[in-house]
Amino acid sequence: MQSLESGHRERILKRYETGGIDAFHDYEILELFLTTIIPRKDVKPIAKTLLLKYKTINGVFNAPIRELEEIDGLGKRSVLLLKFIRDMHGFCLKEEITAEKTIVNNKNDIAKYLSFNFGNLHEEYLILFLLDRKNAVISAEIAVKGSVIKCPISPRSLFDRALQTKAANILLAHNHPAHSINPSDADWKLTQKIAEIGETLEIRLTDHIIISGNEVLSLKERNEIEKAFRWK
Repeated sequence: MQSLESGHRERILKRYETGGIDAFHDYEILELFLTTIIPRKDVKPIAKTLLLKYKTINGVFNAPIRELEEIDGLGKRSVLLLKFIRDMHGFCLKEEITAEKTIVNNKNDIAKYLSFNFGNLHEEYLILFLLDRKNAVISAEIAVKGSVIKCPISPRSLFDRALQTKAANILLAHNHPAHSINPSDADWKLTQKIAEIGETLEIRLTDHIIISGNEVLSLKERNEIEKAFRWK
């Protein structure tokens, strides 16, 4: 005899098959996902608890592992699988810009990748994009993890990677975990320093992008308005 719970799971799976994800409420999207990793249990209360705490599905997937493990009904295996799904999507976005050698003409060309992977993280990351002469992406790498102040950036390590990969240009990006898109004095000083070193080495810094949530800010564009320093 089919249990009420297994019958419910089959019904929501059928709804997804016929109507797609747009046919679901937010909590039902999480509920359907949780049915694949938590067997024989009503996962609707867990889905609603997650949304109540983190507001959005994106917030759930970006929540710290330790916090998720404290949610009643979620074990470590469930949390790791949840994070794996997120990381796999992030990897696909990275693969899209590297394998297809996306040409970066402005911040919008890599905004989706940056926002998804770094916009809602609770730690600061500096990402180094290595570009060819046409500004096509050779590689996108995490250069530093942690506060720029607490973990000083070594310009040498950035340009060593550029020389190793024979990159003609580089682009920097980092996230603001405090959800403020405005550049700090440290952001401007770092940008000027890297731009000046790059000019000497003939490896141009094309831009420095700040990510906060779904917002992206180009310091190159901001500099054209504020004239913070000379940037070739």
